Amino acid sequence: MKKYRLHFPFFLHLLGYAACALCAAVFAATVWRCVVRGAETVADGVQYAVLFLFSLAIPALLLALLFGSKYTVDDDAVVASFVFFRNRYPLRDIAEVIFDRKNCRLALRMRAREGQAERDCVLLLNEAWSRAFIDDLLERNRGILYDETDDFEPGGKKKDGEDENDGK
Repeated sequence: MKKYRLHFPFFLHLLGYAACALCAAVFAATVWRCVVRGAETVADGVQYAVLFLFSLAIPALLLALLFGSKYTVDDDAVVASFVFFRNRYPLRDIAEVIFDRKNCRLALRMRAREGQAERDCVLLLNEAWSRAFIDDLLERNRGILYDETDDFEPGGKKKDGEDENDGK
């Protein structure tokens, strides 16, 4: 079983770290206010408890999001883990893998099942991880088609003038 980290843009990392710094400042200010003024009423005690809880929980969730989100490829499925949420995509349901070189996105096109239409799952990996992910996926299921494009649109839409067999 191989794991590939979700690739977030730099500004999201920066935003997450800024939010963690803000939460640290809120925690420090709450400690200072608690020491200097104390909890004179029950409302003050509840306010301090809520501020302590949120100033610790928010950074924990943000860091879990930034560093705990991953894609896992095992023998029978691709698992997309986003903090506490997991989606499982069986390898037998993946019909095609499309790599968008321009936007560095990877799309898994799923086969249509009973009562469902064909659908795409877009993954966010950096280019080096995408190549390793694709190789791992194609090694585990040789029936998956592979295509590269510069202008992929989810939902199977192709630009005018494109042939169905281009790039295969």
